[in-house]
Amino acid sequence: KTSIDLGMYILLRRSPILKHRRGLLLVDVGVFDGESLLFEAVKANMSHKVLGFEPVIDHRFFAMKKFMDEELSRSLLLYSSSEDSCARIDAASRMKGARCHCTAASSCAVLVDA
Repeated sequence: KTSIDLGMYILLRRSPILKHRRGLLLVDVGVFDGESLLFEAVKANMSHKVLGFEPVIDHRFFAMKKFMDEELSRSLLLYSSSEDSCARIDAASRMKGARCHCTAASSCAVLVDA
């Protein structure tokens, strides 16, 4: 991690910002491995919606693995800008087409390949 990533990670872990109010709309530019805002906002379980951008395919795989390892993959939508479509990771770790929609009552992260 860079010092900026580490600083954001510590800030998100120690700050009450993600527990302050429900239903925040957040943007994570440069998701990298998903250890920062993309993951922490969903983990807070406060109905936050996160739009995360990560152009490097290996980094998107790291982020996807983080959600699968923590059993939060149901909260992750994967958006393909070239196909203008979404997918989810199912229980068998397979990609399946999905509506590009987050419900208001639950936390949701959308990982964009741009």
